[in-house]
Amino acid sequence: MPERHATVRADIDLAWWKWPGSMPPTMLMHGIGNYARYWDLLADAVGGRLRLIASDARGHGESGKPSEAEAYAADEFVADALEIMGAAGIQSALVVGHSMGGGHAARLAASHPGRVRGLVLVDWSPAPLAEGAERARRLSLSRPAAFVDEADALAYLRETSPGHPEAVYANRLAYAFTRGPDGLTWKSSPAALAAILGGRAAASSEDPAAPTPSSDQKRVPPDVGGRGRSASARGRSDAYRRGARGRAPVIDGRRGPDLGVIACPVLVVRGTRSTVLSAEVAGATARELRNGRILELDAGHNVALDRPRELAAAIVDFSASLRP
Repeated sequence: MPERHATVRADIDLAWWKWPGSMPPTMLMHGIGNYARYWDLLADAVGGRLRLIASDARGHGESGKPSEAEAYAADEFVADALEIMGAAGIQSALVVGHSMGGGHAARLAASHPGRVRGLVLVDWSPAPLAEGAERARRLSLSRPAAFVDEADALAYLRETSPGHPEAVYANRLAYAFTRGPDGLTWKSSPAALAAILGGRAAASSEDPAAPTPSSDQKRVPPDVGGRGRSASARGRSDAYRRGARGRAPVIDGRRGPDLGVIACPVLVVRGTRSTVLSAEVAGATARELRNGRILELDAGHNVALDRPRELAAAIVDFSASLRP
């Protein structure tokens, strides 16, 4: 079992976990709505071959949940990662980021090159496919506020994310929720998710960024949409290929990390069934990087859940190629 630690930055508690293992130290950064222990299956597969550090991002898990929207700017997540690295005694690390965490990891590598010896971007896209972006907004911002018991929560997890092994659902039940007199409630803050997704100003009863419904509203139905790329998705990929090279891409009005300045080796991992990262954007991302390569695994967006052993092997092999 990993050891739990905590540190404080700017009056915000940051919870993080450490798995003992070999060098190099490896920081794991999770995606929106998740938590540090999301990485448990991957950590089990790594099996001590790397020293792992994973934190609950602010607004998530057991970390603090500031109320100000400005507290969820990307640079704040980067500063939190640096604070945790310092608390763990890590000067430089291999940094692995999934989805939102991949964007923060890329920004960390771009802005603090001396602290990142290698970077693994797991199904992070600077130009997400429309299907995956819409799903993230729906499941983050239109989810039930509470569940009467574990059976109720488990039914929701199975409906909205079908097909996972039982270990994944057990992990979600153990770490995604808080138990209380009202049943199970999410550990991740609805206000944090709305701020991160930029849905605050546009929220309305008909908008996917509407406030989280009360616990007596019906749960969202399963995601049974088609897997083909829509015209808007193709347009986003095309726009990234045409316009992003040589400068930081602009995503939903916000400037992303400048991939061209990242000097360390980067492994871009894509799930072949991902609804977030297209093959075209993965290729464009790798070309934009100074030292990037692509690995595709038979997985959806949550590669660490679908293929933990294969992803662990790839990360360990990649770490062996890095300079001390």
